[in-house]
Amino acid sequence: MCFKLQNDRLSLDELGAQLRSVNQTLKVAESTVSRTLAEIIQIIDDKLKDVIQTIQKETQHGVKHIKDETLDCQARIKDSSQDAEHQITKTTQDATMKLNWKQKQELRSFMIGPSSVNKNWNKRRNMALRRLSKQNRNSKIRL
Repeated sequence: MCFKLQNDRLSLDELGAQLRSVNQTLKVAESTVSRTLAEIIQIIDDKLKDVIQTIQKETQHGVKHIKDETLDCQARIKDSSQDAEHQITKTTQDATMKLNWKQKQELRSFMIGPSSVNKNWNKRRNMALRRLSKQNRNSKIRL
């Protein structure tokens, strides 16, 4: 756009034409800027939607991973608890069996007596049986 100056003055018609031309250029520029801004805003919106969607997918994946890990940990804790309960039960049963066996042994030794006394008792019993059998033989002979 070139301004033509004559005697440092423009005629009113030329000034009006020039102003209309400038006004038209400004309208075209405004329209172009508006379209460009609208396109830029649309591009930004699309990129923002993509980023939000990516963040949501990553968040969902993270949440699913955390849930899976939580379930896995719960299963391991349950298994460990069951193993511990089984071990406690087995240990308790073993201890109870040992205690019962000891009590039975103590009761048996109390009823029978100590083993050295038991051996002497067996000897005395055997000797008494021999005497009785000799007496029985002798009594048969006398008759």
